[in-house]
Amino acid sequence: MSIIQQLQEPPAAASREEQAMSQRQSLVPAAASTPAQAAEQAPAPQAASSRRLEELAEQILAELRRQREQPPGDFSLSKLLAGVVQVLVLAVMFYAYLRPDAASAQGWLLWAIVLQILVIALLIMGQQR
Repeated sequence: MSIIQQLQEPPAAASREEQAMSQRQSLVPAAASTPAQAAEQAPAPQAASSRRLEELAEQILAELRRQREQPPGDFSLSKLLAGVVQVLVLAVMFYAYLRPDAASAQGWLLWAIVLQILVIALLIMGQQR
């Protein structure tokens, strides 16, 4: 069921009193002395109201479609920095692998871990935008 059809449907929870009053009003002839006055008292507000609702629903639908057409901005400074730091992590790990002594290699690997945590933090920041 489309949005327009849902908006045009009468509310299901209308009380019986309201329905009876609307039926009485439609059955009572207009007390107009001329045909022009009778035309003015016709149920034009309901038609105008449904037209207004239809226009409003169309505007909402057009806005939703317009929002879906625009791709979200993919560029993020935090994602760019995460990529740069990730390259540094790989370089530091490779340098630690080439170190002959274990103590020096452990220090460099510790720096690689710290930088990798920074990469993770930057990527999480990029997703939260």
